[in-house]
Amino acid sequence: MCWRRWPTYGPTEIGLVAGRVGGKENAGRGVGAPLPDVEVRISDEIGNQVSAGTEGEITVRPRRPNEIMLGYYNNFQATVSSFRNLWLNTGDRGYLDEAGELFFLGRIGDTIRRRGVNISSEQIDEDILLHPNVRECAAVGVPSELGEDDIKVFVAWRDVPDDRDKAITNLIAFMENQLPKEYVPRFIEIVDELPRTNTGKARKGDLRDGLRLGPVWDREVRSWQAAQPFKKSQ
Repeated sequence: MCWRRWPTYGPTEIGLVAGRVGGKENAGRGVGAPLPDVEVRISDEIGNQVSAGTEGEITVRPRRPNEIMLGYYNNFQATVSSFRNLWLNTGDRGYLDEAGELFFLGRIGDTIRRRGVNISSEQIDEDILLHPNVRECAAVGVPSELGEDDIKVFVAWRDVPDDRDKAITNLIAFMENQLPKEYVPRFIEIVDELPRTNTGKARKGDLRDGLRLGPVWDREVRSWQAAQPFKKSQ
């Protein structure tokens, strides 16, 4: 998790790993230095440690015994997949800077590939949540007719607007000002609330697979979408 005011990072498998108390409020995506009782390493796709400033998978292990869970209940495959080379492979992207601060860049599975660019859905979520009338949101990749992904974001309002067209126009203007051009979503689906797991995380897998919850605005054709949502090919 990563709190907006005082950032922390802590997978449920091991607990709090890094955090910053005081200092640089809202300082980018840094979550502070790793705590003394854990080791943090950034690894490439085959488990090799990468240099400072290089993105990779955040891997963690405790410095003392019995301070990490032993495995996933009745799920040997998930246990073997996550606990490799004596490290917990978190499935999160990040990097350590030269000063040793950890930067959290989102889930590896939440990366959107658009026009040859790898885009963090977490970054899109965080920036859109700065809009004063957005209560919650979740960005995902959906298949594009041009190949790779288009970006779709599911948005729940704080206060339901009387004029939905005006609200969408204002939201798009906000996103175009807040986000890099290639990060601005093509599709915006308005929902009452996001589907969530038992731990409170948005079920992005369901959203990617075509779950339809509300009206969808297509930014490229500037109209509400009447067709069925895109679905992943089987």
